[in-house]
Amino acid sequence: MFLQGEEADQTLDLIDRGGDEAGIEHLSMWDYGDETTNAAFENGDVHDTAPVYPGDRQAETGDYAMTYNLQAGHVALYRRHLIPAEDAIDPPTTAHVPPTRNTAGRETAARRSAVRDGGWFEHPGVAAVKQARGLSL
Repeated sequence: MFLQGEEADQTLDLIDRGGDEAGIEHLSMWDYGDETTNAAFENGDVHDTAPVYPGDRQAETGDYAMTYNLQAGHVALYRRHLIPAEDAIDPPTTAHVPPTRNTAGRETAARRSAVRDGGWFEHPGVAAVKQARGLSL
């Protein structure tokens, strides 16, 4: 839940009078469990930790984390949601293995051989000049 401006004023006044826990308790009344969780997933409003910006204050109670800023006039409540182990995405099991030095050497030798022999678009006399000067790619 995120409130700003006039919508947040009542909650910010409550926090000022009753403390952080009063604000969390008040905002948690709009947490509808799975319905709220599903809406957060659908809207992409999922975070590893509660977002905190410069000037924000943060408070945590139980599964809730609240961030608020009296000067900016906004307050947000986040609920921790643990993903069951069977729904977790496993890390990739195969890692990228770079080619060995021998493979790279063979590829380079093949390219040099192609340059020595001349390419399709190369003037026939250029290959001999390159070879004589020791120029290669």
